Amino acid sequence: MSIASDISDFMGWNGEDQDEVSVYVAGMTISGWQNVSIRMGLEVMPSTARIAFTEYQPDGGYTLSVDPGMRCKVLIGKDLVITGYVSVVETDTDSNGNLMEMEIDSLSIDLVECSAEFATYQMSSTNALAICQQVSRPRGVTVTSTQGAGNTDIQQFSVILSETAYEVMERVCRLAGCIFYDQPDGTVLLSPVGATQASGSLEEGKNIEHISTRRSLRGRFSEVRAIIQNPVVLFTPPDSDDYVSQMQAVSDPVNAVATDPV
Repeated sequence: MSIASDISDFMGWNGEDQDEVSVYVAGMTISGWQNVSIRMGLEVMPSTARIAFTEYQPDGGYTLSVDPGMRCKVLIGKDLVITGYVSVVETDTDSNGNLMEMEIDSLSIDLVECSAEFATYQMSSTNALAICQQVSRPRGVTVTSTQGAGNTDIQQFSVILSETAYEVMERVCRLAGCIFYDQPDGTVLLSPVGATQASGSLEEGKNIEHISTRRSLRGRFSEVRAIIQNPVVLFTPPDSDDYVSQMQAVSDPVNAVATDPV
């Protein structure tokens, strides 16, 4: 809960005397959880939550029955923070009983996982907000804006075949100079990029209860070389002894090389 106060800066959430997480799903309330994790942010879509709880809820006196795909809501105290779907349900049974773990995604998960649908993949004389609304409408996700974000005129915009709705929105919002993020009710909000600095900061030993780091060299490269795209890249089969010179012949004209200094 150490980052909960920072959430209020952009989500309108008030953290005063609100420290109990509850989940409403299928007419039931999950409150007797063992551990819970909520992930939200301006750069995160969809907002997610993971909660572990006992199958039997002592407070309500009933046994839970939860399936993936069910609509649900996540609250901190009385404040709604996520409206979405149950995406994963795991069970772990031993002599002490049944422990369940549930993963929840905001409604915007459909924008991330589904391809964009358009009557035409090329639009003209429109703006960023209208494009975001059009790409989100088939998924049942409402998009609104604040402070005129997304009103930038876009004379021509083409959607790439197989592009997801999220990828369309990310690209068009970059053109319009605005950002977009989840709202607690499952809608998406477009907002202008501001210059306001958060009032607080994270400090180890004060408002950070646990922190872990991981350092790795995986994914590093020695050299990446771009080549000219043409129907026949190599002059002879790859097993030729002249393979290296062939690669140089198709890469030297553009001379686009990136190297890793490590």
